[in-house]
Amino acid sequence: MDILNQVAGFVGGFLIAYFVGMVVVNLYRFYRHVQDYKQNEEEMFEQLDAKIHRVRQEKEDGMFYWYDYDDSNFIAQGRTIEEIQAVLKARWQRHIFVISDTEMIMGPEFNEIHIYSTEKA
Repeated sequence: MDILNQVAGFVGGFLIAYFVGMVVVNLYRFYRHVQDYKQNEEEMFEQLDAKIHRVRQEKEDGMFYWYDYDDSNFIAQGRTIEEIQAVLKARWQRHIFVISDTEMIMGPEFNEIHIYSTEKA
């Protein structure tokens, strides 16, 4: 009977240790999953930030100049939207340009898209 109690104690202790070990391993896996998700999310936002540009438009002597609103980098210039579209097609494939709160233009064709708010003023 004493040996049976020792075996039962050993098996019980082993099962408890196994259960605790599995909990720790699964918590670690969950932690790694969350860290990977956060890293992927940050990379995704960086990629989106590199592809979406808010446009600051200036006009001088009939020429439109487009600059990135956030970093003031030059984007394109042209006398008409068609000239600007030609530059965008050549240099800015798969980018999105937000012109105003209600207008944007995006590749690959760079047709102008009007966004109308559904909110009432």
